[in-house]
Amino acid sequence: AAAAAAAAPVPAATEKVGVRPLSRSNVKFEVARVLFNPANDSYLAVAGFNQCQVFTLGAKGEVSDRLCVGPDEWPLDGMSGAILDVLWVPAAPSLLAVVVAAHVAIFDLSKSAAAPVITVSLPPAPERQHELNGSIAAAAFARNGGDLALLLLSDDGVAYCHRFADGDVFSSNSSSSGSSSSGGGSVTVSVVSRLELPVAVSGRTGLSLMYSAAHHVMLAAFDGGATVAARLDLNKATVKAASVVSEGDGGVPGGAGSGPSGFAYWGEACAPPAPPLAGVTPGPAEPPPPMFVATSARCDGGTVVVSLGEGALGPSAQVLRAGSSATLSSSASSSASDLAAAAAASSSPSSSSSSTAATTAAATAAAAATAAAAAAAEPPAPDPP
Repeated sequence: AAAAAAAAPVPAATEKVGVRPLSRSNVKFEVARVLFNPANDSYLAVAGFNQCQVFTLGAKGEVSDRLCVGPDEWPLDGMSGAILDVLWVPAAPSLLAVVVAAHVAIFDLSKSAAAPVITVSLPPAPERQHELNGSIAAAAFARNGGDLALLLLSDDGVAYCHRFADGDVFSSNSSSSGSSSSGGGSVTVSVVSRLELPVAVSGRTGLSLMYSAAHHVMLAAFDGGATVAARLDLNKATVKAASVVSEGDGGVPGGAGSGPSGFAYWGEACAPPAPPLAGVTPGPAEPPPPMFVATSARCDGGTVVVSLGEGALGPSAQVLRAGSSATLSSSASSSASDLAAAAAASSSPSSSSSSTAATTAAATAAAAATAAAAAAAEPPAPDPP
């Protein structure tokens, strides 16, 4: 794993993690996202707002090669072309998706990093039919068994599920029912692929979207502090159940909700169960605890560890600290999934030997877990006035 050394003083809570840098590598752009490929841990995607590279790491964590993905400068059409996110296609060792407002571009790095093999776009919003495509706010891949889908959240708060037939991005029947293709690997998602969400979030601006491989649940965050937790039928590209997440009343686990949770930019805090070995009958597996990381508006955008449970009015979120329902605020003000990116993007010292470093997403998860354990060993801090 690669790790970064930040130029700014490291907070005491971070010092307890004890991450040791194995290598450093310069990049000529501000790093906003780093992400390992779960299907090939020697590939590390490093993305800024206008450039994306994939590092190939050696056995000792050194960068042995780097590949520029897509054009040299992504914002070809202004800010709408800026990179919003990068995603590895689940269970694919060489498929990388780059998310911009106009579309999701999927690259097969084993063939070419210059041009995508397929792009997926949204239909225009009903009130903006004159536009060619809708604007994407966030995207996430979802895989469950043999089903693979691309989840999309528009900036006007509408969610879509684009299913890939046979779980294959390159399947000739990969488009969801009603989706249209303009040739050259370009697909526009059909309006029939729209997911029905609670009316409480109707008309709200979409902020973030994630799909938990550990719990098979979609978490979509909207302006105003609302988050929708939804179970999906990926085979039919429909919603089986969906509810708005609220914080537990008075900090009582499982209590009735007390309004919008104020969480966004959710991420996994627990790894999904390992897949069974080929030819071996799967044994009973203990499901991981329903814990996530997210940014909290009540903590000024800081990162918190959240446990989701069932409340009287639907999913109830409890923020964890020292084993109790209280606020655990990290020193970072970005998404927990981007803590490593924040470290890699820290300003370099003036010395010529200093460089911006690529950091592992695995180290981020370990940092979150270690911070939670450290907080459990310390007395809780007094609540702010």
